Amino acid sequence: MKKALREAIEKVKMVDLVLEVRDARLPFSSGNRDLEEKLGKTKRIILLNKTLYAEPRNLALWEAWYKKQGLVYLAVDALDFRSAKKIIPLAQEMIKVRDQYYIKRGIRPPPLRMMVMGLPNTGKSTLINSLIRKKQAATGNRPGITKNQEWVVIKGNLELLDTPGIMPPRIDSDHVGLSLAAIHAIKDEIPGKQKLALFLMERLLDQRPKDFIERYQITENATPESALEALANQVGALKKGGDLALDKAQATLINDYRRGALGRLVFEVPE
Repeated sequence: MKKALREAIEKVKMVDLVLEVRDARLPFSSGNRDLEEKLGKTKRIILLNKTLYAEPRNLALWEAWYKKQGLVYLAVDALDFRSAKKIIPLAQEMIKVRDQYYIKRGIRPPPLRMMVMGLPNTGKSTLINSLIRKKQAATGNRPGITKNQEWVVIKGNLELLDTPGIMPPRIDSDHVGLSLAAIHAIKDEIPGKQKLALFLMERLLDQRPKDFIERYQITENATPESALEALANQVGALKKGGDLALDKAQATLINDYRRGALGRLVFEVPE
């Protein structure tokens, strides 16, 4: 991560703009404060991606918070070209002064060069593929797919530099770490599936989204532990001899949440 960050910062001077991709479920914690400091005065658009999985009212609060902070942001769904293409006119508007400088001197403006940065598995490569409308950058449902930095040309006058996911050097709390693991920005092996599943079940029991209630039929007074045992019974997760295979129930819960089968959860709210 340290090497990737160093290499990315070295190339910032080659671009006009940074597209910082965050997860709309964690608009603050999926950012990287160390990265922000190192970007200095480089223009930046914060892209709140994966809006399909974000709780709408909470996302609206975050959008208001970003606006109040004077930050340039855009809520997008990288899987939807119509959503992703909104980035281009906003980026062009932000470098309008640069282009006018060249036009006044009778020079054709150079291509708009943008660097795509963000935590692992926030959807950077998917965003690039959507903008060029074909599969070019490698994508996957686990963190750490993009290994190298490479340029991608869009329509001849736009260039994007894809970078590997860069984690912050520290995570402030268990809650932030487990939230990042829930959205798969951190590998499951780091907190462990048991701890992650209990964290997710606690959120689900507290917020009780409709999809979760209908799918699992968990009782009102259930604890995270008893709810996981009930889920193991529901899905027939049993070992030889009839004991509950809680590891299978944990994996089912995590996978069901990530594919959107349990509804939308709130992990953090703005100050």
